[in-house]
Amino acid sequence: NAGVVTGVAAGTSVITYTDNNGCKSTTTVTVNANPTINGTLTVCAGSTTTLTGSGTAATSTPWVSATTANATVSNTGVVTGVAAGTSVITYTDNNGCKATTTVTV
Repeated sequence: NAGVVTGVAAGTSVITYTDNNGCKSTTTVTVNANPTINGTLTVCAGSTTTLTGSGTAATSTPWVSATTANATVSNTGVVTGVAAGTSVITYTDNNGCKATTTVTV
């Protein structure tokens, strides 16, 4: 049998599975908090703004811009306005949890 665990809030929970013979197996599940993004969400073309993400950033590509024709973002969260428009910026923490926000250029 399979079970689906849905995280509701950050913390830990003990899950116990009992089969039809009465045998039990127990494990602890950790639910990580979703990260947040803070900073100024508007930037002029040719200028920069710095976003910060909560927690510890992922070691590889923690920041990603969905529309690099409008805005790019460095691995440290520095957003550079490229051309008028918007781009969804995604931040990933070291637990693999993601947060997104929209930057307007």
